[in-house]
Amino acid sequence: MQNLDSANVASGANVAKSANAASGADIKSADITNAHLLNAKHIAPLWHCIENLGDIIPRGGAKVLYAKGVHIYDENLERVLEVGKIAWLSEWVEYVARNIRLDSGVDSQASFGMDSSAGRENVDSSAESKNAESNPESALPESALPESISKLSLKDKILALISAISARVAYQRPLGSVDSSNFGDSGKVCAFDIIALLAFMLKSWRKGPFFLQSARGRLYIDSEWQSFAKWDLLAPHANLSGAHIADVGCNNGFYMFAMDSMVDSIKDSALDSASNLALDSASAPTFLDSSAFASHAAPHATGAQAPAQIIGFDPSALFFCQFCFLRHFIDAPISYELLGVQDLPDYTAQAKRRFDVVFCLGVLYHRSDVFSTLKSLAKSLERGGVAFIDTLIFEPQDLLPKALSKPESSALSELDIVLSVPKSYAKMSNVYFIPTIKALFGWLERCGFVDVELLCVMPTTTQEQRKSAWIDSMSLESFLDPLDERKTIEGYPAPKRAYVKAIKK
Repeated sequence: MQNLDSANVASGANVAKSANAASGADIKSADITNAHLLNAKHIAPLWHCIENLGDIIPRGGAKVLYAKGVHIYDENLERVLEVGKIAWLSEWVEYVARNIRLDSGVDSQASFGMDSSAGRENVDSSAESKNAESNPESALPESALPESISKLSLKDKILALISAISARVAYQRPLGSVDSSNFGDSGKVCAFDIIALLAFMLKSWRKGPFFLQSARGRLYIDSEWQSFAKWDLLAPHANLSGAHIADVGCNNGFYMFAMDSMVDSIKDSALDSASNLALDSASAPTFLDSSAFASHAAPHATGAQAPAQIIGFDPSALFFCQFCFLRHFIDAPISYELLGVQDLPDYTAQAKRRFDVVFCLGVLYHRSDVFSTLKSLAKSLERGGVAFIDTLIFEPQDLLPKALSKPESSALSELDIVLSVPKSYAKMSNVYFIPTIKALFGWLERCGFVDVELLCVMPTTTQEQRKSAWIDSMSLESFLDPLDERKTIEGYPAPKRAYVKAIKK
């Protein structure tokens, strides 16, 4: 067996084939995909484990619902594994023991009320991910596992690693799934333990949250962004029935999973209480009761109400791995291409069809050529197709120290000007241009869109974006002026977003 620290777990060709198979993508598009990114040294061991998840848990057996997060319910998480019969598992656990990052600065377990003994802004591009990882200011203290772990048996190493992460994240082990008389010496472990370890190793989790659960166990992946806030705002404006949909800058696919799983579940009265959870970082999230899953049919089985196809585009290998990890549990018409927005025209040309709906959320300000980006979106849409875009905007009145009268404020809001960021915005070095709403409308109209509609303007709050145990860097609270949260650390107006809907001309 190959060493998991090697960057060459598989050849580029084999990885490309596996990547497309795992995501359900068309193999014909492999010549423009970036599947070779999965060979990167820090990605290859994770991808190797994801490719072999079928040895741990059957593919596609989960039930999925959307309610302020993506809830995945799978009884197979309680499977008992004989670790000695899984050839690659020993080497993978050794890799985890050597490379696990234990952030000692966050304890989400306390706020979740679990017994640990029992159990940044949109990083849609690989460049932003690397920027966060390489920023020394974002590094947080880590606590290492004792060196004595190397002397433990494989089963005991797994338990030691699980104990370490359970002190930091909300993971409740399904203890009853492994008979206590056999658990001590037989080398048997619960599949959920391996899944929890893999999920933790797939940090950083930017979009979510995700809830994985069985009858007796549950894992809460508390992402940096409470992404349901954005999705619940956009969903009422989107007609996805029978549509071919692209999510550009899809990150780990949260919005795609939400699109697929909420088509019927938002109409299911059994989920009313769960669907009305408040966006309040002080209150613990709620797992759906298993009875909600038991009575719920797969949403995409309803034919005309479901999207015809959902494809995500993002060039980040880490986010692709997160997607494939989650996608392993779910039988859904969702796929993912390791491509950026600039690749859309070539992709649609090869596929010989364009999209009906395109989502481009939190991407535009990361692009140094906004016109090229918007033109790529337009070229990928059918005539009359719909684009949903959210982007940072600024309002000139926010730059002034005093409150303005309504006429003055209205006059300033009509300025079609752009804030050009020379170095960084909220510690993000890959933010280039932040327009006024009027300027954003002008960009869209020049790039092939009509009937541009402003859905809303919302400030980004530390309830929606915040540090969690599932990321390895700082978050919004560290990017704002500590003396004035209305400003970024650089002195610009604090993040504010416009959500717009535009039609392809």
